[in-house]
Amino acid sequence: MKILHIITRLEKGGSSKNVLSSIKSLPNIDSYLIYGESKSEEEMLSLKKEKCFKVKTLIKEISPLKDIISIFKIYKLIKKIEPDIIHTHTSKAGILGRIASYLYKKNINENILIVHTPHGHILYGYFGKIKTAILVKIEKIVADITDYFIALTPAEKWESVAAGIGKAEKWEVIHSGINFPDTRPDQKNSRKNLWIYEDEFLIGTAGRFEKVKGMEIFVKAAI
Repeated sequence: MKILHIITRLEKGGSSKNVLSSIKSLPNIDSYLIYGESKSEEEMLSLKKEKCFKVKTLIKEISPLKDIISIFKIYKLIKKIEPDIIHTHTSKAGILGRIASYLYKKNINENILIVHTPHGHILYGYFGKIKTAILVKIEKIVADITDYFIALTPAEKWESVAAGIGKAEKWEVIHSGINFPDTRPDQKNSRKNLWIYEDEFLIGTAGRFEKVKGMEIFVKAAI
């Protein structure tokens, strides 16, 4: 079985780690990767170069000319790879990748499956009202050519369904796995290094300081 993953950028973050872990953790699956312009590609070093394809016109920002070029470049690579499953990731690669995949499905192989993982929706927290409305409209259109969706959380699934992006039966919730170290750090020394008393109650979180991450909610809850 051949699985082709398509993602906009390979930056240090959850979506990139999810894709790379999926490839590395399934050695018996013939996995391929198409990715766009990225600042950091260090984590790709362990992947087979002949199975990784960079499309320089695939960028995060909206660019009508580059976006059209990207669709045809991705389509050409799909024809070369001949995958059984095409799994797109994140919004931009998800839209362009699914359009290219649909063209391939209609013209060459009607049996391929098109799967999309948004890695968090774009319904709020990222763009202004006008841009968000446009992107949601596009997402609704490409949802019709998507066989399955993967949400990282139940909330992501149901908010997307409520917005009209795909039917509920097309969505599955699969949480991102985390590799814990074999030996956990010593709590006493860790607290000492952070100047935290042993008897103090401690909670924490990790994430980017962006509105969509809800850091202000965590702070309000913590205090």
